[in-house]
Amino acid sequence: MTNTLRLLVPQWQGGESEAYPMGARLLEWLAPAGDCPTVEIAVEPFDPAPLLSREGVAGLDHLTAHIRDIAARINQHKPDRLVVFGGDCLVSQAPFSYLSKLYGGELGVLWLDAHPDVATAKERSRGHTMVLANLLGRGEPALSEGVTSPIPPERVMMVGLSKLFDYEDDRLTEFGVARIAADDLGDNRGVMDWLRDTGITRLAIHLDLDVLSPQAFRSQGFALPMQKLDSTQLQRSGSMSFDQVASLIRAVSASVDVVGLSITEHLPWDVVNLQKLLKQFPILSG
Repeated sequence: MTNTLRLLVPQWQGGESEAYPMGARLLEWLAPAGDCPTVEIAVEPFDPAPLLSREGVAGLDHLTAHIRDIAARINQHKPDRLVVFGGDCLVSQAPFSYLSKLYGGELGVLWLDAHPDVATAKERSRGHTMVLANLLGRGEPALSEGVTSPIPPERVMMVGLSKLFDYEDDRLTEFGVARIAADDLGDNRGVMDWLRDTGITRLAIHLDLDVLSPQAFRSQGFALPMQKLDSTQLQRSGSMSFDQVASLIRAVSASVDVVGLSITEHLPWDVVNLQKLLKQFPILSG
């Protein structure tokens, strides 16, 4: 018997977009229903005012409070498996830290993302750019104090990265994190070989939806309505297809025990804009 907990974390402070809360709630609504409990983490309503920055991290006090709250709710339930509907990428930190402590050397992490999330406050101010470095024990100290069982870099595989900034490339090389580009994924053999060679038997999957091509999936950061991407943005956007993501997750699920899934960065622009329009109809508000 297994004990699965679903977490709904409509956190927006790590990426500062009004679309995050709606995106998280839609993910939870769209996902197949399960017979496990779902716990929603309380998050302050979106505020367009700039977040207070401390120690170089925007919204640090909000983010650390959410991390502690997520960890407390997980520890209350003591699940064997975790599913997370976010919110910005930082929502993966406390759940994956818990799984690392629970499963130790059995656990590996498959990170599907257009960007590696290995920044510190020296390079970026938004917390969602720092989460993987935090989980590796090499991140921003102000955010990563709760990571008591860092994940060894050799037990992390990154899939679908876009063009990297120099510091990202240097840091991944320094850490020794494996990576496979979307164009090289093929029949998933590289990922399956990595699982076999490292002896991973349990897996946590982080799925940042911006790993998908913005031509295939519009509810993401690189598909703002009426926005034409410049050359740099195009190089930084994801390129995976729905079929590639589905094939990969099916393949690893058939090979090892998937004990964690975090789906993040769902930004449903059309839904948010339609909601704003409907709020202006007097007949709907009276």
